[in-house]
Amino acid sequence: MNDIFGVSMTGIMSVLLVLLSICLLSVAWVAWRRPVLFKLGVRNIPRRRAQSTLIVVGLMLSTMIISVALGVGDTVDHSASAAVYDVYGHVDELVKRKANVEGKSSDAIGETIDAGALAVVDGTLASDPNVDGIMPFLDTRVPVINEAAGQVEPSVGLTGLDPSRLDRFGGLVATDGGTIDLASLGADGVVISEEAADQLSATVGDTLTIYHDNTPVTLTVAAITGNSFLAGHRALDQEGTPGKASLVMPLDRVQALTGQPETLTGIAISNTGGVRDSDGPTNAVVAKLAAVFGGKQLGVEATKHDNVDLAKDVAAIFTGLFLVLGLFSVAAGVLLIVLIFTMLAAERRSEMGMARAVGAHRSQLIQQFIAEGSAYAILAGLVGSALGVLATIGIGAGLNALFSDFLSVEPHVTPRSLIVAYCLGVVITFLTVVGSSWKISRLNVVAAVRDIEEF
Repeated sequence: MNDIFGVSMTGIMSVLLVLLSICLLSVAWVAWRRPVLFKLGVRNIPRRRAQSTLIVVGLMLSTMIISVALGVGDTVDHSASAAVYDVYGHVDELVKRKANVEGKSSDAIGETIDAGALAVVDGTLASDPNVDGIMPFLDTRVPVINEAAGQVEPSVGLTGLDPSRLDRFGGLVATDGGTIDLASLGADGVVISEEAADQLSATVGDTLTIYHDNTPVTLTVAAITGNSFLAGHRALDQEGTPGKASLVMPLDRVQALTGQPETLTGIAISNTGGVRDSDGPTNAVVAKLAAVFGGKQLGVEATKHDNVDLAKDVAAIFTGLFLVLGLFSVAAGVLLIVLIFTMLAAERRSEMGMARAVGAHRSQLIQQFIAEGSAYAILAGLVGSALGVLATIGIGAGLNALFSDFLSVEPHVTPRSLIVAYCLGVVITFLTVVGSSWKISRLNVVAAVRDIEEF
């Protein structure tokens, strides 16, 4: 997750690191210039271990809430982005029928383009160093029967790809890790996606029957591949529902089967780079194609880029929601810190009064409490961050159980989020400790020494 409420997480981390450094330097100054006061402050921590443990548990609340919010954002961002990268792989842009004057491609089901569009795209991008692959494809939907297993699917995607261009997109990878040679499938060979194999209870070697225009066509399953865009995974099928189940054959066979020899559904484009680092040239490629598409009823979309951005927006919404809800808990944590140090002051009132009686200044009492409170804050930040990670893992497991049919949720927390959560938690605790110390250091020396109510 790179942004929260429109602000860069890297910028937030930098600011918080500076604030944390200021807090720690102020404590280091007390330890250096007022070593006796520093020792008086921190000596209570090991002497009252049970009390110190309870205080750390109370102070960690803010850090844990922040850590959980950022961790959930990272989890959703990572899981949704991973799903996009898994589906699109090396496919970065799509050329399809134009839907409007801005050149945006149409997402309408069943729209096609003339096969001559491939020559236009090839001619435009042939020598472009930003592009390393161009793939024409044709989609249709057919009913499929697996008679041996007694399974029928009324609408399964059928995608045709050009085998000679497939290597530039990383090829089709079988579920067993091998590479699928689409060109050598044979006249009746077909590759099916994992989802299709699951829905049809099909395995390699099974015979499937598809129908097009009420004509049966018998096919043999040659291999099973993952649910990717090249394997026919589409956002929506003809009924407007997610369509992952698909069959894949060479493009010319699908064109012949459907009687559309000069027709394509679209053209996929792969930018130079890997699956996750190919976003850089996207704008240049889109602009170059849009410039030559005038009057050709063709549009181009930065499909992978747009879907990754959508995933990040969803993650930001989750993070913002958790943070807003967590603000109430953070506020409760701040109040708890004030109450804890008020309790400590009441317990040590006589001690503070005697210190003032022998010449200690009010500022020195504040420094003593800051030394003790900072130690608690540092420990509480560590505990809160660790518990936040554990809570994130639990929430991620819960989200995965709820949404496993649509998205595989994998708990994920970035080091940057941990640093932000820790720094913010410690800074909030430190500032609250300073405010509380300033308040509780105001006392009547005589009343404090005698441990009676102030008059």
